[in-house]
Amino acid sequence: MFLWLLVWFVGLIFTGSCVRSIFFYKSLTIPDIPIQDLWYSMFIGIYQDLLAAILLLVPLACTLLINRNLFRITLVLTISIVCLVTIAEVFFWNEFGGRLDRLVFHYLRHPIEVLVFLEDQFLLSIFMLPFFAGVYLIYKFYIRFFPSIHTRQEKLFAVIIIGLSTCIVIWHVPVRHSDFRPANELAENGYLSVLRAARVDETQWNKNYDDLSNQLKLYTEKKSGPKLDVKHVILIIEESFAGSIWNQKELRKKYLPQMSALAEEGVLFDNIYATGSRTTRGLEAILNGYPPLPGIAVNQRSGFQKLPSLARVLHQSEFLPIFIYGGWPNFSNFQEYWKESGFVEQRNRNDFEEETFQTSWGVADEYLFSKILTEMDTLTAVHEHIFLTTLTVSFHRPYDFPPNRIQFPSNERKAEYAMAYADWALGEFYEKAKKTEWFNDTLFVIAADHAPRIGGSADIPMDYYRVPLLFLAPNKLPPKIVSHAGSLMSVPKTILGLLDIIDTENFYGSNLFVSDDNFVPVEHDYHVGLFENDRLTVLLYGGGISEWIYQDERLLPTVPDLNRAALVSTFFSSAHKRFYSEQSPTQ
Repeated sequence: MFLWLLVWFVGLIFTGSCVRSIFFYKSLTIPDIPIQDLWYSMFIGIYQDLLAAILLLVPLACTLLINRNLFRITLVLTISIVCLVTIAEVFFWNEFGGRLDRLVFHYLRHPIEVLVFLEDQFLLSIFMLPFFAGVYLIYKFYIRFFPSIHTRQEKLFAVIIIGLSTCIVIWHVPVRHSDFRPANELAENGYLSVLRAARVDETQWNKNYDDLSNQLKLYTEKKSGPKLDVKHVILIIEESFAGSIWNQKELRKKYLPQMSALAEEGVLFDNIYATGSRTTRGLEAILNGYPPLPGIAVNQRSGFQKLPSLARVLHQSEFLPIFIYGGWPNFSNFQEYWKESGFVEQRNRNDFEEETFQTSWGVADEYLFSKILTEMDTLTAVHEHIFLTTLTVSFHRPYDFPPNRIQFPSNERKAEYAMAYADWALGEFYEKAKKTEWFNDTLFVIAADHAPRIGGSADIPMDYYRVPLLFLAPNKLPPKIVSHAGSLMSVPKTILGLLDIIDTENFYGSNLFVSDDNFVPVEHDYHVGLFENDRLTVLLYGGGISEWIYQDERLLPTVPDLNRAALVSTFFSSAHKRFYSEQSPTQ
């Protein structure tokens, strides 16, 4: 019995250490992180893996208490979970720059779509046989050490394991030993991270900071911005259209020539930040003008219908709101979300021809834009004002796109090539739109929902939240570049300001054409922060404050300012209370 336990703990700690060694190697490329912090993470990780190993013994302990004959089946299932999570941990780190987190629950709500994505992107079925073969071999190895004779020690062992696991569930808190996010992530354990996420009650505001201050930051706009005489608004939300390719001029010129050309025709806000790292966060900011509360985006929470909505206020001003999306309508609850947000009409991948080029995420961008042109021609013949919003999907794994469109090969599944295709499709759309009757009466707004990846060392990876935001109105908006910081959350107020429409929904944010408030709320992994005047002040989940400042274009830790932390606390607690209050946020 004790030999089996020893083998169990050694095996899981060894597996965890191997995974952590991979992450250690990847973290060495991140600037500024002290190497001693990374080594310390490796030792803390052993402690975390030990706790996880105890938790994973619970189903085995329960079978020993209830029916010992179920032990073998339970052991196979437990080993399968360990192997699956180990693979998922590596994937998650490569994709999201951290351990398994609350996204696990989001994906579990859409198992069919997720399986389709995984098969399309990673050929999941090919690895099923090797996976189960590996599980079987591990099982045969472990079962040799388990005693075949029933003993009283088994029941005592089961009671102890269940008791220890209960203590871990109730009292375990993350170990924060470094100022740098990757070092803390390195020390983490995926099982414990997911467990912690399951314990979070997102309806309750973190009370650790309520006594910091009661002052509230308000936006004040001292002058009136430009007004546009347009009949229609087309809002294009480009999936992940940011990151190093956008930020580096050489790469932008190579892969994004169309967006670069469009930027010279309109007003480019080149210092805009997303509020988070997921599409739902981008939609929450762009369509709802709402700050990011700790946890999942508010448009994914019960009561999202109360959110302020750009579509709703424009509909009240006689615009017909329509959302055109080439992906699955029910993934992330999109269809209901857009309906409740005031979009009177919707189109999704079911409205496209079957022979249209599609990936698991949806139709290729060129067909999406072709649909938009057709819909605009039809709708403008009947309605005087159209508000059309779309969300693209081509710049997303598996990075497939139609051949012979751009100079780069379509079959290599490289992210930069897929982004170049998305750029080409955008440019083609705009050129074709120029030939329509409605073009000169239309305001085009192009925004990325978030960057493709996160990285860096700050608790909230601000360097990787920067996204482009472009306003185009033919012969109505003189081209220029605006460099002051701003948030995607300000898109609704900015559009309403340009259209000279009163904000009846009480959006957060400000009109970017008249405000240089530089007030940017952000969230990551339950941490919330405000970026202002090159400083990022973060309220850490569970307690604590960190502050970061740009020096030589690098975000480095500095001594926290309690007054700034008080402002952060008041701002986010106010937004939290507004969402969870019984009255509508628009009242």
